[in-house]
Amino acid sequence: MSVRITGLFSYPIKSGAAVAHTQVDVDGRGLVGDREYMVVDEQGVFLTQREAPLLALVRLASDQVVVPAGRALVVPGRGCTVTVWGYTGPAVDCGDSAAELLSAHLGRACRLVRTPAEHGRRSDDDRSGVGFADGYPLLLISEESLADLNARLPVPLPMDRFRPTSWWRAAPRSPKTAGSRYCWAQFPRRWSNPVCAARSRGWIRRPESVATGNRYVPSARTARPKGA
Repeated sequence: MSVRITGLFSYPIKSGAAVAHTQVDVDGRGLVGDREYMVVDEQGVFLTQREAPLLALVRLASDQVVVPAGRALVVPGRGCTVTVWGYTGPAVDCGDSAAELLSAHLGRACRLVRTPAEHGRRSDDDRSGVGFADGYPLLLISEESLADLNARLPVPLPMDRFRPTSWWRAAPRSPKTAGSRYCWAQFPRRWSNPVCAARSRGWIRRPESVATGNRYVPSARTARPKGA
């Protein structure tokens, strides 16, 4: 049995448009550049598509923030304090031009901020750093999981509804491996599609083991490691 990565995506602006990758580097906070920017309200509290659906149309192009009506330069400058979920800490404001464009687009006062060089936010389990993502540096979803969910829904949902950083496709289970549920995977520094790799660790909900190129294969080492 094996698992392949079938899609790689980052979201430079939290709740903004996705960027598809054929290959992407990974650092201590997940995919490089993922959720590096965030839109905040006048109190510095993060905004998402839950409150501002038009964020889905906001994207980053080089040093500019882009919306359907125009674009503005992103000019990181003064420091500020922001809140995302239970974390409150420093960020870098990205200038008045970006703030004015986004405020007009969203119909409310807001500003664009960026993670600072010394970004200290930790994942919810305190095992890694994380940018402005909700709680963890990576979100992996299998095509089989989505198919199983859609079989239970009156209207099927697309994969991008869940905003994963990676989509997976697994081969059918064999009688030999069907009893295994989890394995521990240590990924190298770079993910690509179809050649996948990353510097991270994560649980895979099928009996796969250590990353070898674009393939995850069963091994005898499927026990959960101590402290994982």
